[in-house]
Amino acid sequence: MSKILAPLLASAFVGLAGCATEVTTETAPDANLSAYRSYAWNDQTAPQGMSPVLFDNVRAVIDRDLQARGFARGPNPDFIVSIELISSAWNNTYDYYDMPSWYFGWGITPDTRVNGSLMITVYDARTQQPVWHGKGTKSLGSHVSQSDIEQIVDPVVAQFPVGAPPPSR
Repeated sequence: MSKILAPLLASAFVGLAGCATEVTTETAPDANLSAYRSYAWNDQTAPQGMSPVLFDNVRAVIDRDLQARGFARGPNPDFIVSIELISSAWNNTYDYYDMPSWYFGWGITPDTRVNGSLMITVYDARTQQPVWHGKGTKSLGSHVSQSDIEQIVDPVVAQFPVGAPPPSR
């Protein structure tokens, strides 16, 4: 039994690793992120060519994540948040010559995959200089779900440094 179970578990973990979000971040060397408490959005509307619904959904998840980490959205922000969404698609064709397919010909199955990338850039509100940049990339299907958005946004925002807790009142 263990001779069969081990390869199955290994292939399951490899499959799950392919679903993970790849995250990279950079922080400006002179940035003092520990002083940040509040933020505002740089982008108020979706850029031309981007779905406004997707744009709003991504912003809502980022808002939720930043607020859960203790940051407040406000009119006099310490930092400004800007986002960019990029997708790239490619077609794979899988050939299954050992068995006939359910349609014409022998087992040729096309598969379209999409890599979705979210880039979050944080600017210091006072100097207008970029102080932090995070990027998350994930392989997606042909439709981007709310779960897909959260699986890309959450690990990127989790890498944004949290400053000292706000002063008690």
